[in-house]
Amino acid sequence: MNIDGVADLTSTAVRMFEDKPGKISYVALWLGGRYEQEPKRWHAVSPVEYLSKHTPATLFINSSHDRFHVGRDAFVAQLIKNNVHQQVYTIPDTPHTFWLFHPWVDEMRSVLASFLNKVLVEENPR
Repeated sequence: MNIDGVADLTSTAVRMFEDKPGKISYVALWLGGRYEQEPKRWHAVSPVEYLSKHTPATLFINSSHDRFHVGRDAFVAQLIKNNVHQQVYTIPDTPHTFWLFHPWVDEMRSVLASFLNKVLVEENPR
């Protein structure tokens, strides 16, 4: 499950926020440097780098901020190509941290439970 997380940290759309001159981002701090300093690490933490026919079913729950959807569409396209179950759910008019707050946490929990029920129970009966 991806809860409003970027799927490709190496994208220029992400790096325009993370590589601002004169400011070090939390991602750069976490990875030990900006993209140009630590490109291997930036690729290593990008989920889109690990897609294969063995990738598990994936649910994206997104806020209304496109900035946090980067890489999602390429990820989903690859899942479809590999015939892997996927679902994208966007909660309108939400902050990036929607999962921490009422009423959005309830909606997110419901979407998550429905997805898990479908993937773990309906598609894999005992």
